[in-house]
Amino acid sequence: MNCFYIPTSHEETINAITNSTFVFPKIDSEETLKYGYWNENFGIKYQKYEPINISKGTYKGKKIKANRITSELKRFFNNKK
Repeated sequence: MNCFYIPTSHEETINAITNSTFVFPKIDSEETLKYGYWNENFGIKYQKYEPINISKGTYKGKKIKANRITSELKRFFNNKK
């Protein structure tokens, strides 16, 4: 699908981020809508689990939380903000 830009190297990525005159290749806006729809609707719907956030949820009404690795990743990314 021609719906997003994928740099081919680290240098190209840095150039796209830092160069204000960088021109991104044209993408098909209809393809981006198709990809967005797929991304929002893929997988199987939860039947007994209700997510609260990335690391917490309820299973059959009982609160559960993710393992330590997920919790550490969440804390790391929250500290980056």
